[in-house]
Amino acid sequence: MKILLILMLSLSVQSYFAQHDHSSHGGSHEEHAKNAPHGGELKMVGKYHIEVVENLMNKKDKLKVFVLKRNLKPVPVEEISGHYIITYKNGKTESSDFKSTSLGYFPIQVTQLGEFQCKFLFTINSKKVTTIFLGGKM
Repeated sequence: MKILLILMLSLSVQSYFAQHDHSSHGGSHEEHAKNAPHGGELKMVGKYHIEVVENLMNKKDKLKVFVLKRNLKPVPVEEISGHYIITYKNGKTESSDFKSTSLGYFPIQVTQLGEFQCKFLFTINSKKVTTIFLGGKM
């Protein structure tokens, strides 16, 4: 298990500054943000959208993660499990399982200032979904 975690973290760190190219599906970050129901960054992952709303000024819930269907309607949080791994620019990592809330999103606490990468590993209705969010940019 430790070897798998180390392998996942090392692969995540290698792609820390990688840019996501939308040209293959005719989109852009601006188009995704314009369509995001909560004003966050929206990524299409398989048949789901993952929306991340970043507000580092909040004392809690600095990241809110929404899992949405293709029609941008929420997937019930009861149908979702998984965890996340945050890798900060200084190499420190934090990870936790997603905590189900009645608010329709998964709250994530960010404990350090500056840029970070957050890797999400979801199981949605028994399907595995993974994506990466780059945050903390001013």
